[in-house]
Amino acid sequence: MWWPFQIGHRDSVAPAQISSNISRSVYSTSLSFKWQPVTDDTNGTGVFRYEVYRNASLLGYTDSGTTVFTDKTAVPGTAYTYSFDAVDWHGNASTLTTISLTSPPNTAVDPRHQGVSGTGAYWGGGGEQIDMQSGNLNFSVPLVTAQGRTGWKVPVGLSYNSQNWRQEGSATWRLGGDTGFGFGWRMAIGSVTPYYANWAAGVDHYRFTNGSGAEYRLDQNSGGVWSSLQGLYVWFDANTNILYFKDGTFWVMGALSGGLEDDAGTLYPTVIEDVSRNQVMVRYASAVGLPATNAYLNTCSRIQAIEDARAPGGAGSATYTMTYSGYPLPHLTGVSNTISSGETATVSNTTGAMNPPFGTDADYTGLTTSRLTSIYTPAGWYQFAYDTAGASELTRVTFPTGGQLKWDYQNFQYAGSRTLREVSARYVAANPASLSTLWTYSVTHPDASNAVALHTAGSVTGATPLDGVSAPGVKTWSFLPAGTTPAWKIGLISDFTQKAYANSSTALAHDVYSWAAATSNGNPYIAAKTSIVDEGTANQLSLYSTQVADANGNVTQAVTYPFNNTSTPLRTYNSVYLGTSAYTLKYILNRVLSVTMTTGGTTKTLVQNYYDGRVTSGQPAYPGGTVCSARDGSGWQLVPTGPNGVGPEAQFDVNPGCGGTIARW
Repeated sequence: MWWPFQIGHRDSVAPAQISSNISRSVYSTSLSFKWQPVTDDTNGTGVFRYEVYRNASLLGYTDSGTTVFTDKTAVPGTAYTYSFDAVDWHGNASTLTTISLTSPPNTAVDPRHQGVSGTGAYWGGGGEQIDMQSGNLNFSVPLVTAQGRTGWKVPVGLSYNSQNWRQEGSATWRLGGDTGFGFGWRMAIGSVTPYYANWAAGVDHYRFTNGSGAEYRLDQNSGGVWSSLQGLYVWFDANTNILYFKDGTFWVMGALSGGLEDDAGTLYPTVIEDVSRNQVMVRYASAVGLPATNAYLNTCSRIQAIEDARAPGGAGSATYTMTYSGYPLPHLTGVSNTISSGETATVSNTTGAMNPPFGTDADYTGLTTSRLTSIYTPAGWYQFAYDTAGASELTRVTFPTGGQLKWDYQNFQYAGSRTLREVSARYVAANPASLSTLWTYSVTHPDASNAVALHTAGSVTGATPLDGVSAPGVKTWSFLPAGTTPAWKIGLISDFTQKAYANSSTALAHDVYSWAAATSNGNPYIAAKTSIVDEGTANQLSLYSTQVADANGNVTQAVTYPFNNTSTPLRTYNSVYLGTSAYTLKYILNRVLSVTMTTGGTTKTLVQNYYDGRVTSGQPAYPGGTVCSARDGSGWQLVPTGPNGVGPEAQFDVNPGCGGTIARW
């Protein structure tokens, strides 16, 4: 047997020590560090990796080409000691460089908002969503829609987010990246990423990212099942790597990004199944740095094929197929299908210099990145343009119809010399024959001196007016400021106003929101809303409504009041949801049992739903049949036994335990 070996001298000299001039970016649960690279001695084997320790325990490491590290497991208001060293290929470690700092309190909200969040406030059209708190642009392009047998759908498209850079002090931080779709773009149904406090302590928390790029922290752990307190209702079972949704749908997170991928360690869904057992299968390509063979499929985020109920069948069957090309990082080049649905695309990318939007930075000299430039579909061309500096900020989209959306960006400085980019204006060219004729909308943050929009003591985003050329001319969003208690409310929308022009004393529409948290788990929801029309005139009217939500986000009570009345309910709706263990254990948490309405002292039942007999007692018997349990506990509903002993469904199963016939309902 032959064994490979290398001939050379034994390196016993450690690399140079890392400079103590380490840049840092500090949030309550996220602490980032950036240092200058070091070299090994003249006769050394070279730097292999950099190691990061927190309070003397190894927190993680980076490869020799990466000098940025983020600790996303910090506890708010906690003192830490971080140490850094460089290790060569023979295991020699440099002298540790140590710094100390204290994480800010939990009121220090991260101003960067990716994607479209359930608790956010957005404005836009045609695939555009501008986050009116942070100024992030999210733009999405639909590509394909996988389907189940019951019409259940899984949309898949490309999504772009603009907040890819941050400047803090003298350091520039690159927050975005390219995983094969262009800088700032992603094509994902969703993902789950683990974060570790240190290598020995196990997972500290997970992060769920939806298809738009919105991120939610899953940090509530119950027996290995992780959930969020950020207005999201999903449960990730780390024991089985399955992500559950409250309607009984679940994702099997069977793809693990690895190799040399930027998102190594992130999980992606390979099986998506609804409560009726309809499935969509997703297959991913091999990661960069791993062989491009079947043995290494499902090791990156690049979707290779999607199979749904319409696939032609057979081994390796696919409804949709994505193709990639390029080295070293493959990029999406096309989408095709086997069902003649017309969902096809040809995708083009270009390569250019990478530079931050804040000015020249030596850390990025000579670096390049890929940008998505066009998508050709049967409907026509989508074309994309970016800034000239190299920051990959999306500045224009031309649609297949010929219309255009355009954006300008500006620096917005938060307290602590922390600067992010935000949309400062949007332009709409609605007439393809006259692209020079633009409807212009300016977006501003009026916070004094751009200094207190969001800072390490909390969030105060103030008001964001939107000036437009068409009535209503000005829209203003206001958000709960620093000092709001409890702290989880900071940054949530509190007020929305529309006026015909900026200095008008009359509001055409004015909405005021108040927030509450579910008593059992603390997830936030809008508890009350006041809507005022023609405010400031003799015709002013206000409408008040309230609601109560449970731990699963289901509305259990909704109350409406008469115009200009906030004390005497007009109608009260109460809803009861199925809560038996046979269903809740399968995360079927949103099935309505009953809805009643109370008005004028009289209560009437509007809805009364019945489920199989094992769940609800007192259900009336069907003529010619009985109600009893589905033997496999699947939640199938009983079909009455007819004269010939069969029900109306084409597919059914006999339950000998009660003599009835059950079928999918």
